[in-house]
Amino acid sequence: MAVADGQKISARSRGAFSITVNAARRNHHRALPRAYMAADPKTYVEGTVRLCPVGYRPRLREVMRELYRVLRVWLLTKLISMAFVAVCVTIGLWLMHVPLALALGLVAGLFEFIPTHRPAAVCGPGGVDRFCAKPDDGTLRRAALLRRAMGAERGT
Repeated sequence: MAVADGQKISARSRGAFSITVNAARRNHHRALPRAYMAADPKTYVEGTVRLCPVGYRPRLREVMRELYRVLRVWLLTKLISMAFVAVCVTIGLWLMHVPLALALGLVAGLFEFIPTHRPAAVCGPGGVDRFCAKPDDGTLRRAALLRRAMGAERGT
């Protein structure tokens, strides 16, 4: 029985590794130009500016500097928001004695970056039910309260 379980785990991990490698292989052509742009954006900004008429170039440089500033501030605030959600969910789940509270908190923080996913979904009754060996009604009730609190923090 244990050998069969080990073989199943091995097959699943090989499958997951294969999917990850294939995804990386398919998307490397998107990642490499982004890495070059991040390393030396001035070259790409100047190339974009040269596509415009000479009279508009100073204004375009000004607009691109402002875009850079706004995107940098947005990314910083997004990182702060992700850290806040990760810490709050981790503490809440830890107080409920949920195993893997840190992992669930980190996943919730990462989900904060993607607006279509709800970080509170990780700590909802369904998420806690999957990670608890024997969830009782009290644990599920506290998970629902934590989920509601995380929704209130986001204004939803």
